[in-house]
Amino acid sequence: MRSPETSVEELEEFPKAGFRARRWLRFERDLQAWLGSPEGQFAHWCACEVVGEKG
Repeated sequence: MRSPETSVEELEEFPKAGFRARRWLRFERDLQAWLGSPEGQFAHWCACEVVGEKG
């Protein structure tokens, strides 16, 4: 049974191998690299300002 806070995405079992898994791992790798860049750090700071969190 799922709680109201549980989204459909959290319920979907993600593949550990195959095309979707490789694509997701590539996305995560590229995202982490971008977040480490000055542009990514600025975008992170801007997003934190919008939602009112410290980043």
